[in-house]
Amino acid sequence: MIEDLRTIRVLDEACPNISHPLVEYSLGEAVAQAVNHAGVFGRKAPVSLREVRDYIKNLMQGTGDQWLTGYAALDVLDAAIDGKDVTKNHRYP
Repeated sequence: MIEDLRTIRVLDEACPNISHPLVEYSLGEAVAQAVNHAGVFGRKAPVSLREVRDYIKNLMQGTGDQWLTGYAALDVLDAAIDGKDVTKNHRYP
């Protein structure tokens, strides 16, 4: 398991190749989304996959609606962090 994002080049082959089975969304995109969002809003960027997952969860709490991209992001992050099978364990409706 890769835990330190400094070893991952976002959207690069160094990022584990984990993709969502139902939508076109990858682990690299989830990482990029959190890191880029933090940069745009002047927040501390996440530095581990667990921090990325927490960051996405916090974003989802503020949406007040079903955020499908957030669901996909959490699914691929769970697969990378916890080893869950994203084809069987997903939140995507």
